[in-house]
Amino acid sequence: MRVTMLLDTPHTPHHTAAQWVTGNPHAVVTTHAMPATISALTRVLRAGELADATPITWIPITRHDTSTDWTFSAAALATACGVTSLLPHGPTNPHHTAVLAVDHAMTAAHGWGVWAHLSRELTGTNLPAWRTQPPAHAATALATSIHAARDLLRHADLHVVWDQPTPLTGFHGLGAVNALDGHEDPHTAQDNERFLTELISHYPHTDPQRSLTPTPSAKDLARVEGAGTGGGLTWLLSLSGVRHSHLSPYLANALNAETICASSDLIVAVQPTLDARTIATTPAGIAAQAAAPHAIPVVVVATDIIMGRRERAQHGIAGAYPSTTATYNDTLQRVARTWHEVL
Repeated sequence: MRVTMLLDTPHTPHHTAAQWVTGNPHAVVTTHAMPATISALTRVLRAGELADATPITWIPITRHDTSTDWTFSAAALATACGVTSLLPHGPTNPHHTAVLAVDHAMTAAHGWGVWAHLSRELTGTNLPAWRTQPPAHAATALATSIHAARDLLRHADLHVVWDQPTPLTGFHGLGAVNALDGHEDPHTAQDNERFLTELISHYPHTDPQRSLTPTPSAKDLARVEGAGTGGGLTWLLSLSGVRHSHLSPYLANALNAETICASSDLIVAVQPTLDARTIATTPAGIAAQAAAPHAIPVVVVATDIIMGRRERAQHGIAGAYPSTTATYNDTLQRVARTWHEVL
């Protein structure tokens, strides 16, 4: 029996594999550790390329940055995009792709601060600090900033990827997620949500620099999955014409997940939490996507399981087993015995 384990645990892969073999001595186990943060993900992804071998510069944007020391500098971003300051002669490397990997766990003030820093350095446009001006004034200043950035970024091959499909506003939006995860107190999150909603409503939709082709409004772009990641930085970049999408396909490709899974009889994902909001970039989500074409069962061992049976089935999870200990030892041994009998 060939077992592949994808791990997001503090324990060594050898320790985790040993627990499985204790429960099923006949199993041949291979392990692959999964990075658990945007910064760690981009370290893995830097070694990868796009399908057409286009060089990629990976730029992580995380909640651990401060207002005076962002993960990226504006100059580094411009270089990564293949452009020079203010583009007097156009792109210097039009075949180079820059990918911003943005962390979902950032506040609206942080996302606005990153954009203000980028806008000031690349276009010379100054934005007021977060919530220091009425929404209508902030929207006017933002529109000026967006138009200047669009002129600059239209030459660049820039793409944004995110780890959770958080929209900018709404019941599952940026404020709700930050309050739920404890990154903001509920009152601050609600005030930020209200300010964002008013700012969006005042943002001018008519843009003379665009073609006559119908384009999404600021409100439409705010509702799109992922727009709220990076503290809303993804939404701000999308207003400038930058594309964004989920991180998981890049991660699966970098980890060679389909090849790993195709040679297995069973795939076991070991991770702290299993929930619908974060599943796509966890071992469970990566394994389920890769295993589906080969009809290989995927089981999950986790400390917290916040998905019902129907939800798990929709994501391709054959079984989920809660662990009562942080080491997962007893659960791994029990699940190993169970699936040895099943297969």
